[in-house]
Amino acid sequence: MGVEISGASIRVLSDELIQGVLAHEFLHYVHATLSIHQSRHSGSVAIGPGVGYLNNWSTHRRHDASTQVSPEEWLSKRLAGLAERIEDDSSIEITEALSWLWTGWVEADYPVERGVRQIDEPQLTMVIDEDVIARAMDFP
Repeated sequence: MGVEISGASIRVLSDELIQGVLAHEFLHYVHATLSIHQSRHSGSVAIGPGVGYLNNWSTHRRHDASTQVSPEEWLSKRLAGLAERIEDDSSIEITEALSWLWTGWVEADYPVERGVRQIDEPQLTMVIDEDVIARAMDFP
């Protein structure tokens, strides 16, 4: 398991908001870890592939919340507050960041596809999408 943050997000988000993203993702990591542990001990399989953004934002948000552990149990008050800030898409700082991500990155035609296509399990190596490498070579 791992956390993936785009270069564009690192470029536009403050250090505090990056910590909020990491705290948010940590809650998923703990949830997945506990689910794997429970699956191994119960003999059932409870883990499947990621589901991405599903068919709309509100469905994704509900699914996202259901695959996290409680911030109050697993994070300091500071980190829980930062995770809450990053999830508040009605805040001005998040709205401005999302606006820049669209105009400063997507509309500028920088890569938006995921860089890692798959993990080769036996060797635990990443298999990189050739299209991503080709586009990266085009940058000055």
